[in-house]
Order: sequence, then structure tokens, then C-alpha cells
Amino acid sequence: MLKNRFKSKRKRRKEEEEEEGLHISIVYGYFSNLSTTCHFPQHPFALPYATASPLIYLRRPIILGIIKEQLMEMFEMPRLNSIHQTQNRINKFHLLQAFLTLLLQLLYHKTDLIVARFLYKLEKELRFLLTILGDISWMMLDKDPDLPDFEGVANQAGSFVHSLFFSYDPAFKKEKNERLAAVLNRTDLLKANLESYIMSKPAYTTPTTSIVDSILILDSLVHDLEDLLKPGDDQIADVKDQVNLLHHELRLSHSSINDMRSPQPSEVEELKDPLMRIGGIAHQAEYLITSFLVKDAPLWYVFNRLTDLNHRIQPVRTELQLITLKYSFGGLKLVEELIQDKRNTEVNVVTVGFEDITIKTLDQLVGGSESLQIISILGMPGLGKTTLAKKLYNHPLVNYTFDKLSWCVVSQTYKRHDILANILIHINTELGNDKILEMEEMILVEHIYKTLKGRRYLIVLDDIWESNVLDGLLRCFPDDGNGSRLLFTSRNKDVAPPNSVIYKLPFLTDEQSWELLEKKAFGCGICPAGLQGIGKKIAARCCGLPLTVVVIAGVLLTMDEEESKWEEVGVNLASYTDNSVRQILELSYKHLPDHLKPCFLYFGGFKEDEEISVGNLKRLWVAEGFIRKEKDKSAENIAGEYLMELIDKSLVMIGKRRIDGRGAKSCVVHDLLHDLCMKKNKEESFLKYLNNDYSTIFEKGHRMQGNGDSAISSYCQHVRSFVADKQSSSFNVRNMRLLRVLYFKGYRSNCKTFGIEYLVNLRYLIIGNLPTWMDSLVNLEYLRLGYSFRYLLPSIVKMKKLRYLCAYSIDYGEDWNKYQTNNLEYLSNFRIRKVKDEELLKCSPHLRKLKCTYVTKGIMDKSAYPHFDLCFLTLLDSLSLFGFLGKRDFGFPSNIRKLELYGSGFPWEKMSIVGRLEFLEVLKLREEAFVGKRWDTRDDEFQKLRFLQLENIEFSEWNVASSEHFPVLQQLILIGCKNLREIPDEIGEITTLELIEVKRHCLSSVVESAERIKEQQRDMGNEELRVVIHGSTYKLP
Repeated sequence: MLKNRFKSKRKRRKEEEEEEGLHISIVYGYFSNLSTTCHFPQHPFALPYATASPLIYLRRPIILGIIKEQLMEMFEMPRLNSIHQTQNRINKFHLLQAFLTLLLQLLYHKTDLIVARFLYKLEKELRFLLTILGDISWMMLDKDPDLPDFEGVANQAGSFVHSLFFSYDPAFKKEKNERLAAVLNRTDLLKANLESYIMSKPAYTTPTTSIVDSILILDSLVHDLEDLLKPGDDQIADVKDQVNLLHHELRLSHSSINDMRSPQPSEVEELKDPLMRIGGIAHQAEYLITSFLVKDAPLWYVFNRLTDLNHRIQPVRTELQLITLKYSFGGLKLVEELIQDKRNTEVNVVTVGFEDITIKTLDQLVGGSESLQIISILGMPGLGKTTLAKKLYNHPLVNYTFDKLSWCVVSQTYKRHDILANILIHINTELGNDKILEMEEMILVEHIYKTLKGRRYLIVLDDIWESNVLDGLLRCFPDDGNGSRLLFTSRNKDVAPPNSVIYKLPFLTDEQSWELLEKKAFGCGICPAGLQGIGKKIAARCCGLPLTVVVIAGVLLTMDEEESKWEEVGVNLASYTDNSVRQILELSYKHLPDHLKPCFLYFGGFKEDEEISVGNLKRLWVAEGFIRKEKDKSAENIAGEYLMELIDKSLVMIGKRRIDGRGAKSCVVHDLLHDLCMKKNKEESFLKYLNNDYSTIFEKGHRMQGNGDSAISSYCQHVRSFVADKQSSSFNVRNMRLLRVLYFKGYRSNCKTFGIEYLVNLRYLIIGNLPTWMDSLVNLEYLRLGYSFRYLLPSIVKMKKLRYLCAYSIDYGEDWNKYQTNNLEYLSNFRIRKVKDEELLKCSPHLRKLKCTYVTKGIMDKSAYPHFDLCFLTLLDSLSLFGFLGKRDFGFPSNIRKLELYGSGFPWEKMSIVGRLEFLEVLKLREEAFVGKRWDTRDDEFQKLRFLQLENIEFSEWNVASSEHFPVLQQLILIGCKNLREIPDEIGEITTLELIEVKRHCLSSVVESAERIKEQQRDMGNEELRVVIHGSTYKLP
């Protein structure tokens, strides 16, 4: 008994020490950050042994006692006159927010239930004060002498909190209630003064947001308010009239902006100011409504503030409508200055690296179909589209083949009359230039048509930006079946008409860049040996862009041939190219439709040259609110369309393609474009990259990326997205109420994140661990959990909007209601053990992708699921199944397109169940998914299979009676099939075959059969088949 009591006492003491350590850690984080940010004077933690974190020495009682004694003087508001003058951006409100956050985090972590109830009122009042301080309109009033005394209340509350947590004074326990009452009385007086202040000064200035964010926030808030105003949702019942009116005004503004097609709203100078003011009002409204939903702001405050916002939005909305009206009816067209330097540079470029495309395009120009054909050369700015087109235009064979030739630069600021006049001047030398320039468009069209009629012609249109350029031009060009051609260059794929022949320019390799640099810098000469090393380094830094290489070669031409001079150019390469390449790229960004600008800028949040998962990128875009809603289309499909638009405009490159051929699996952004994203993010305050100076968060910016330091949460009341490289041991997100995305890349399951239940706007969450109460996350769509998370809370899957759920291992637990359906579309790592688990899967009728594990104790396990039948998942598109089923019966949904089986142990006789899946396109069999020595394929199976991967399958014979068994197979991958003797010859008769890949420990006879098939395909005219061999092979003994 005595021993148990001693253990219990020791356990309580340990828990108290851990709580003390947490409290000290919170205070340490606050003051350390304040000292770094504001150059604040030395604080108690600035001790010789407190180098990195108090967690190192918190359990040393003597040190802990010294720190506690010195803390009292720090529990009052830091004064601005104590902070270095260089920190002018720090104002009183910023310091107040950080200080109140410190107090609230300490109160949040008070685990004693009796004390917690006692402090509830204080926490609520301080939370309200923090909400007011976060209301952006107040930020500009911190020097107003009439402003109520926030600082005095904060200091009195700080003194009370210090005594509560760190004081040894026994008198405090007796005076605790009285001192708390005094703090609360003072906060009541502050609120009364504050209400009078608001009523007397309602018309303070509206803060603005950037153009990109204004359009974005306006769009997302309109849709979010529609959900809140649905019948039956009483969360905002007390302010519903105000929210309704606000939604009406925002919707009118939103409609006006969306009605504009050309130019984009962001391109109209007179529209920028009202648009930024509308964005500022929308952001304030979002902050106020969210604060009300999480009970951080009382009714009277939100009511008054929303009433004021409604009063201020009406004149701005009217101004915005009047401006957009004239553009909606095609009134004006903005004119952009042409960057002629680019044209002048590209004309004289020596082409390198485009030999294959040059030959193919030339062959298409002078040969090919006799019908009129349109040929498109596509590529990002600086790749040499114009150069290649000019080389083809001036080629002797082209000049010999065509009767009439014309070269016309279109550009972004084209005029149809000028284009027509330019064409006619080239093809008709009888008419004078002055006479042609005076002709009307219809007369020009008639003359061009008559001049070209019956003749073989080539018309080149250089630098087309928009698809409507060709709308009024194609009628000029007769199709007489004589091999005439239209050739145009563009950075946008969508300008190419249907049935065009498209050639997309690649980037130069490092070797090709050096070859071009050497030719331009030395002409017919050879680079001296002493300069070749630095020369190749300079070429590699040109990022594969011919235009950059040419600009740098021009700089080198003016310099002495000395290594030191060339090294200086290499160091300062960016400064030499800024005025050409970067201007061209900026023009590409400026010309982007407004809905694509945030999507493009978002790439700045990824590392340079990072291969980005397309699936995850689309989900992030949806969660951030970048995707505009459309009827009968899912947000993720629209996001895919946005990405393809960026790819077609040569601003994003495909990294890897999906194995089913349906689009990109990953994408990459070129280094120069990544630099542009970073630059524009800074200019637009779109995405902020945090260092240790967290005060910069107070500057405009609604998306943050940082290191996951817990101190950051003091400054993030207006942050809508937070992505951290790692997660600190404890992270409090209670203040980050506007968050839509919370993403810890380096999450750990032992890290604790507090306050998630208050993030009512959250859409996307990747985290190591979750609190038990999740019902408030009504908007959550994507959830990925840490490796230690096993049993799911029923409240998680009840979330109506949750569509993606990923965890290391998922069980629903015992309390799950099998009659409660959900909207999950993606479920990863679900464990199937018993019949009950099938019933639980039936609660997810919308599943499209499932990764699951069949768990059994062995063949004799009578409690195991007797048969594996998922046919009830009628929408399932992709299935990955792990685990041994052996001879148990199984069934798969008929709609499956992608199937992966791992270690299933099925006999080959049951392969027909898989082969008869009529929509199956991708099949991966891994680690003895099927067992036995021989696989015999059958008729009418695998009729749509395009990709087949066999990995570590222990079979020796593969009999394919006919190529009709795999009629559309494109890729065959064999990995570690060490007993398979050869690939059937019938595989070589499949006309669609593109790739055979053999990896790791396959027989040499398999490689020989693959090479034999390649020869068969060549004899059939298929020159595209590739055979790739990786790793060692061996022969049978």
C-alpha cells in the first residue's frame, strides 16, 4: 500500500514537472522570438547555459527556480521605446497580440480541471481582446490617444497569470478570486469604452489586399457564405441579415469581375484600387465571421462591424460595376509594349539542339499532305521558337518549293488590319505599300485570297498569344490541294487549331548549351583550353534556354579572353540576363488569366527543381480556394484543367506521365520560372517565406511557409495557409482561425498540436496526431495522419466534406455505426479482417480509390473474412490489395481501371476473374500475387490493358496463344521474375507495344526474347518500341 502510494506521488510529481516544463517552454519561445525580432533587452533565458532551448535544463530544480524568480518583470507589455529604432514596422498592436497570445497559451495548457473552469471567463475575455487587435482596421490606429487602454488590461492580466503559474507566494491563493475579479472588471470597462469608441469613429480606413488575393478571397468567400446561409444552418442566426446583405454585395462584385473576358480585371489600371478595397473588405468579413463561429468575438462587436462593412462596400461595389461594365461589352483593349530586344536577339541565333525537330518540320513543310496544313512550333519564352521558324523560312528548299512566302510578327498587341497588310505586302509586290496600308480589312482579305489562289504558299505568323487571332485570318488562305502551309509559333498550346501538327521545343542539354555558347562567342574558332572549364559552367547555368546562352555569349564577346573575367560573368550571370529573358517571362505571367495566376505563383512554395505530385498539387489548389466552381464538374477535375492550361502555355513542364496515359503524374517548373514565382510572391505578398523574423507576418501575406516553430502562432491570425518543413514538439494553432491548409511535411507522431478543433475553415490537414474532438472541422476535405495513428474516431469519417483519408493503418474501432454513410472518395491503408469490416466499407459508397490490407493469422484462422468481394463498391476506379488470400473466393468491382495485388497468393486458374474486368487498363502483380509455374492467357481477356507489371512472380512459363489476348498493351515491365524463361513471341505481335523493361535478376533468355521482339516490331514498321534492361541477368545452370 505504502509502495503504491509512493509510486502515485512520484507519478504526480513527474506530471507536474512536465507541465511546468511546458509552461516555461511557452514563455521561452515568446521571449526568445521577441528578442530576435525586436532586439529586445536581455531576458531571464539569456543565461550562459540556455543556448538552444529550455527543454535541455528544465528538470534542473535550481535553474528552474532562478528563472521563475526573474520572470515577474517580463510579464508586462514590452515598451516600444525599449526596442531598437530599426524595427519601425513593430507597433503597439503587434506587441499586444504576441503578449496576449503568450497568456492565452499558458491558460490553454492549464490541465487542472478545477482551475481551468475558474479561468474560463478570463480566457474568453482575453481571446476577445486578441480578436479585436487582429481586426486589421485597427492596426493604423495604434497611436490614437482616444483608443481604450488595451495595454493596462494586458499588464494586469499578465501579473495575474504570472502569479498563477510561477509564484511561490502563499498569499496569492487567498487573493486569487479577488485578483481575477479585478482583472475581469477592468476588461468589462475596456469593452464598454471600446463600444463607445467604435460608435464614435466608425469610418476608419479599409485595408487593401493584393490584386491576386482580392480576386481569390472574393471568389472563395462568396461560395463559403452560400454554405453558411443554407436553410437549417443556424451557426450565424444572430447575424444572418448582415451576412445575407454582405453576401449580396460580394456576389454582385464577383459577377461583375467574372463578366470581364478581355482584358483581365488585373490588367485594368482604374480597376485595381476598387478591386483591392473589395478584397480588403472581404478579408475583414471572413475574419469577423470566423471569429464569431469559434466564439472569439461577441455578438455586439460582430454585428456592429458587419453593419459598417456593409455600409462601406456599397459605394466600392458601385464604382467597380461602372468600370467593369464598359469592358464587359468589349469597350477597351489594353496595349502592352513589345519587347523588341527579344526579336532582334533571336533572329541571329545559331541553332543548336533542334536538329531532329528541324528535319521533321522541314519534311512536313515541303512534303506530307497536299491539303492546306497548319504547323505549330510551341515552347516557353527564350527557347528559340522564332529562331527555328526563321531558319526554316530562309531554307533554300523552302524558297524553292513555295511560290509565295510571308513572315508576320503577331505578338500580344496585334491588330488584325496590320497583320493582313503585312501579309499582302510580302506576297504582292505590284501594289504599293502605302496603298495597301490604306485598305480596309475586307479589301485586304480579298486581295490576299486572290493573290494566293492557285499558288503554293507558306505564311509564317510569329508569336501568337491568343486563339482568336486566326478567327478572321483563315478565310484568307485558299486550300487548293497543292501543299500550301501555315506555320506559327506560340508559347500557348491552346492557340493551335484542331488537326494542327505540333512540335514542342525541348530545353537544351548542358552539352548543347556549351556548343551554342562556343559558336556564338568564337564563331568558327575554338574556345581556348584554359577557358573551357569556366565556359561549360557558365553554359550549364543558362538553364537550357538558347536566348540566355546568346545574351551571355554577347557579353563574353566584349571581354578579354581571361579566366578571371569569365568567372566574373559566371558569378553575375543573372544581372546580364535580367533585361531580356526575365522581361519576357514577366510578360508571360502578366498575360495569364486571373484564375491561373495564384496557381502559377503557388509553385514558388516548392523547392527549385522539385518534382511535384500532380494529385497532391490539385488537392492543395482546391483547399486553398484557387478553383472556381462549375456545374457538373468536380473541383479536382477543374484543377487538372488549370494545370494543363499552364503546361500548354509552357509555364509548367510534365515530369512523369501516368502509366494509364491519362495526363501527368508529376510536374516541374523551370529554374527561371521558379525565380519568377519567388519574385512575384514577394511583390504580391502572396506567399511569404519565414525566417526567424516572425514580425514580417504582420505585413500583407496570407500564405506562410516556415520551419514549424511554435512561436510563430502568435502572429498568424490572418494566415490562410501554413506549410512547415517540420513540426515542433508542441504547436498551438488556436489563433490561426482562418487556416484552410495546415501541412507539416516532416510530421512526427509524438508531436502535439493544440487548438485544431477551432480551425473551422480547414480543408487540408497533414499532421502526426489528432485531438479526440474533431466535430467542428466541418469543411475538412483531405486528412493524412501519422504512422502511429491506428483507430479512427467515428467523428472523423462522419465529416460530410471529407473525401481523402490517409493513415499508416486504419481500423474504425468498435464504436462505429455501420449505418452511417460518408462521402470518402479515397481511403488508404484500411485493414480488412472480419465480415464486419466489409459492412464498414459499405458506409463509403463513393469510394474511387482504395488501398487496403487483408489481415489473417493464417489459413486456419476461422475468424478471418471468408471471401474477399468488393463488388458493392460500384464507383471504385483504383484498388491496391495487400495480404494473403490464397484459395479464398474474391471479386472486384467491374469498373476498375487500375489494380495492384501484393502477396495475394491466388492460383493462376483464377486469373480470369481479373482478365474479365472490361475496363482494366493497369495491372501490377507483385510478390507472389499469383502462384504456380504456368500462366495460360485466354481469349477475350485484358482487352483494354495498356500497362502490365510483373514483380517477383514465381512462374517459369507464360503461354500467350494470340496477340489478341493483350490487343492494346503498351508497356510490359518485368522485375525480379527469376524463373521466367522468356517473353512469349506473341507479345511481339502487339502493334501498340511501346516499351519492354526488364529489371533485376531475370534470366538472360528473357532479355534475348525482348531483343527478338524488338526486331519483330521493326520488321512490322514500329520504330518506336524501346527495350530497356536494368541490373544483372543470369543463365540457368
